[in-house]
Amino acid sequence: QPAAPLHLGGLCKSAKWNQVWGWFGSDVVIGKSSIEWRYHHMVSHHSYCNDAAQDQDVYTSFPLMRLDASQEWSWFHRYQQYYTPLVWPLLYAASQVGDFTNIFVNKASPGVEYLGLTSSEVALYAVGKVLHLGLTLALPAYYHGLANVVLPFLAYGAFGSFVLCWFFIVSHNLDGLRPDQLSKEARSDWGRWQIETSATWGNAFWSFLSGGLNYQIEHHMFPGTAHNLYPAMQPIIKEECAKAGIPYNGYDGYFALLPITRDMFNFLGKMSVNPAKTK
Repeated sequence: QPAAPLHLGGLCKSAKWNQVWGWFGSDVVIGKSSIEWRYHHMVSHHSYCNDAAQDQDVYTSFPLMRLDASQEWSWFHRYQQYYTPLVWPLLYAASQVGDFTNIFVNKASPGVEYLGLTSSEVALYAVGKVLHLGLTLALPAYYHGLANVVLPFLAYGAFGSFVLCWFFIVSHNLDGLRPDQLSKEARSDWGRWQIETSATWGNAFWSFLSGGLNYQIEHHMFPGTAHNLYPAMQPIIKEECAKAGIPYNGYDGYFALLPITRDMFNFLGKMSVNPAKTK
């Protein structure tokens, strides 16, 4: 479950222990700062899902990836369907550099100032990074030699990055999920906006493997809920969407990742076209 510690809602009734688990699972186990995640994912992405000007998941991918029609087109975007999966394994390395720069240098991630950041949180970030690198790199190198550890360490980061990027990108980057494609009602209703800019795929099996990443509609509606409850919530949310005439995007079943991945590549292809040639 490469993203589970980052993406989970509450696991117990104690807010303190949820924070402890969040720090340990994120900073220590997978090496992603829970501070940066809080501002990037919770403040930016969840508040302004798919907004090209305010959702970091959209605008920090640019200019490498063009995920919104409002973004300027460049010649290399015509190939983004092909090169996008090749950059997914680099997420772990980029996160290490980005976390340090954002927390120690900028005191902000792109577009989001770290208001309320305390010195103790910065210290916990530093401790978590030392423990993470100690457990995943230094300790194995001590027992087995650095030369025998470097390749597995890089493979660990690359594979986890690839899976995380794959599971994330299919959940929000499909044709029909962009804000400019929403109805007037959806653009003025936060809950409806969250539903119509997200997609759910798979079933409880995939939720267990991914830490709930596949149930994005459920997660965006109830981000504080533990992911093991999403499969039970899905039919209720789908029924209410049907009653209200709200589109519920996605695919069910064990093989749902295949059609939603196809749709994602089709969307990347649509964004790869020079808009000047479509006028």
